[in-house]
Amino acid sequence: MMAAITGIRSGAAAGIRTTKGLFFFFTLLVLICFTSSLSQDDQLEEIKINHQKVKEKFAKMNNMVMPAFMASSDMMADNIQLFDRMIAIMKKVDGKDEDFLLLKRSLKELRALLKQNMDVVNDKMDAFSVELREQEQNINYTDSKLEVLKKQKQGFLQKTF
Repeated sequence: MMAAITGIRSGAAAGIRTTKGLFFFFTLLVLICFTSSLSQDDQLEEIKINHQKVKEKFAKMNNMVMPAFMASSDMMADNIQLFDRMIAIMKKVDGKDEDFLLLKRSLKELRALLKQNMDVVNDKMDAFSVELREQEQNINYTDSKLEVLKKQKQGFLQKTF
């Protein structure tokens, strides 16, 4: 029994000495860490590429969709002012003719409908604006995190080599 314990301690049971076993373990550990580092570099590059695509889509939305919302809202506001002027002219004419009364009522109904649509567009524009701000914050946060990872990687490489 004592011989078996002594054989295990000296490394004879495994057929290799303890120093050779440690060297083998250390070599294996270095290879695993190196391989892991390479896969992390690939993942980091993939994250950077995807992040760049997100930034491009954000810029497109910010430069195309938001101005379209604003133009639509401005056009509706201009049309409401036009209807207001037409209604004011109708009040000045104040004709008793039945055609004027129908036209005046129709203008008021159209103005109300246009105002309702403008309110919906403005609400959607406000919600979209909030979403854009949140996306911009997320993009800035991801930019800062990617920059930190880049600096950490450079620091690690400088310490290693």
